[in-house]
Amino acid sequence: MGAAMGLRMTMRVWENPEPWEMVRRFCRGYTRWMPLTQEEVCAMPQLLQLRGAITVLWWLGRRATTDDPYITLHRIEYLRNAARWLDRHEGSLLEVLFDSVIG
Repeated sequence: MGAAMGLRMTMRVWENPEPWEMVRRFCRGYTRWMPLTQEEVCAMPQLLQLRGAITVLWWLGRRATTDDPYITLHRIEYLRNAARWLDRHEGSLLEVLFDSVIG
């Protein structure tokens, strides 16, 4: 899950809809110390979605009673946008990951 969180924060698809060079750089650095298996690379799109959902659930559980409800809705909308991005770019993401990690 650590690779998914690092990749999610490195890609920053909410600011950079074409993060491919950042993915390559992350993978070069990460896999230098912690190689990823083919199975882990294949699971990365789902792990990215899961990592985003964990953040939203954490905010719901911790802050739901004190936050403005619109902030919570904004977090859920971010998760939906990230899922749409992955739906559109999953193939490209996996291609870049495989090229960078497996070679």
